[in-house]
Parts: sequence; C-alpha cells; structure tokens
Amino acid sequence: MQVCFIFFQGSMMPRIKLTKKTTKQEIIEAYESIIEKMENDVKQIEEKLEVANQVTVQKICDDISKFKLKVSSSLNDIANDILSQIELFVKINESVKIEQKCLKDTYDLLKIALKANN
Repeated sequence: MQVCFIFFQGSMMPRIKLTKKTTKQEIIEAYESIIEKMENDVKQIEEKLEVANQVTVQKICDDISKFKLKVSSSLNDIANDILSQIELFVKINESVKIEQKCLKDTYDLLKIALKANN
C-alpha cells in the first residue's frame, strides 16, 4: 500500500493509493487517518472563527481609543520633560551670565589695580 498526500484548503490530507494488494485493514486505517485529520482541521477552523468573532468594530474602536490615550499621555510626559529641561537651561544660562559678569568685574578691577601700581 502506498500512502500519498493531497492538499485540501491549505492542509495535507493523507490519501491511500489502492492496489490489488491493499487490505481492508489498510483502507480502514487510511480512512480513519483522513477522518482524524479532517476533525483536527475543523477544530482549528472553529478556534480561528471564535477568535475572529471576538473582534468587533466596537472593540477595535475601544482599542484605538486606548492607544490614542497612551500616545497622548506619552507625548504629554515628553512635553513636560522638555519644559523641565528648558527651565533648567534658562537657570544655567542665567548663572553663566552672572558668573561672566563677576569675572569681567574682577578682571576690570585687576586691570585698574595693575594700572594704579604702575
């Protein structure tokens, strides 16, 4: 007996190649194998349909809304972080300007002091 495979809607189905030497038992086994494979395929299709049936327009809209809220929240967090960094930059920049003024004043005083000593 030779067992071949045929394709049935994307899955392979065993098929027996009948010869004069094929026994009744071999035919029954091949038949049972085909039935078992078909039952498994039907079960898989039913599982996929169950998952597909759970997806509704309302669920998709709800998921999109949740995603939009997460994105919006993330963007708000990023914007707040940027504002904090800008505030920090402004404070550092002001401190640098004050220090530059102090250094210039010190330099000017030293320059005046050196001229007075000459």
